[in-house]
Amino acid sequence: MLSLSDALANLSNLPMISNMMSGDFFDQKVMNNIWSFIWFVVAYAIVFIIIPAKVLRLKLTDGNFLDNAMISVIFSQVALSSIVFVLAFMKIYNTLTLVLAIIFTIMFYIKFKRRISYRKKLTEFIFTLSDLINGQLKFSLMVRKYVREKIGNISHGVKRFFAWYFDKNVVYHILGTICIIVLMIRRGYFAMTSQAFPTSDVSVHTSWVNFTDAGYIFSDGVYPFALHNVVSAFAKLTFIDVVTVMRFIGPLNAVFMGILLMALTTRIFKSPAASIITGMVYCLSSFGTGAVVDRIFFSLPQEYGMLFILPTGYFMVKFLEEQRNLYAVTFALAASMTVAGHFYDAIFAVPLCLCLVIPYIPVLFKKKILVKMILSVALA
Repeated sequence: MLSLSDALANLSNLPMISNMMSGDFFDQKVMNNIWSFIWFVVAYAIVFIIIPAKVLRLKLTDGNFLDNAMISVIFSQVALSSIVFVLAFMKIYNTLTLVLAIIFTIMFYIKFKRRISYRKKLTEFIFTLSDLINGQLKFSLMVRKYVREKIGNISHGVKRFFAWYFDKNVVYHILGTICIIVLMIRRGYFAMTSQAFPTSDVSVHTSWVNFTDAGYIFSDGVYPFALHNVVSAFAKLTFIDVVTVMRFIGPLNAVFMGILLMALTTRIFKSPAASIITGMVYCLSSFGTGAVVDRIFFSLPQEYGMLFILPTGYFMVKFLEEQRNLYAVTFALAASMTVAGHFYDAIFAVPLCLCLVIPYIPVLFKKKILVKMILSVALA
């Protein structure tokens, strides 16, 4: 078992840690990279978490933040990847058609899933606009009420977070936070201190993203296209250049994987201590170095698809336990993204699901559950 002293010793041997202690780390180039990365993370949260959660009516301020955030990321990236594929295949892919296709998809979902009458909404909008023009309503009061409500929701979520963080497991939470901070340094160091790609393969896939922008969905034979499509769509929606996205999305996914690994380990084993064991191995130990493991923070299709392996197993278990259709669909979409990311990811996803399903075999063979599982796998 890896001890804490061994983990700290491994950290002290990392050149990046000693370099950060020197004043050279915080030069102008690094600070520019840090600000670019902050904007990238904010844009990522808006495009892949906040807006999808709003459309899917998932609350990000309650106790299910992680589940709802994962569902939002999975649904949004499946939708964007599919939309880009269709538009590029039809040779009509550009920023305007992408935005229109997203709006149409959202309206279609709201109409048939939430069964909202657009005629009723339009009538309500006209009456509200009329009241504003006639002075019966004040725009400032409406904005103030909306902002007050949102601030209240955020405040409630922050209070819940701190109440959870400083509960009886606070020591485990602090150790987990340290693990994630160190992971951020280790995976993001190259992106923060360099304008280059960590490997030539990233340059190849960046060119494939540019081919996608030009409407060539298969630029070099049939190849998994999820990374290229998602990066292309994200760059167009946020006006962040493709090179910057390709520099940052790999390290961000690597940190997300660490968070998911620790959080889902806690839920599977019902113990926060389990997350610290996995966190120390993945985030702190020398296991996290070497030519093979260093690929984790590269912006490559196989590493991108790895982000969806753990959610695939997790939502399969959630469906078998709670039997909610939302979890069955999320399981299917997460599984599909592992394949669309890279078919090698399925090599890990399949054994993971087969192992996790063993305790639920009696539940699995109930007729309704079995049918839904078969449909979910077929959908994936």
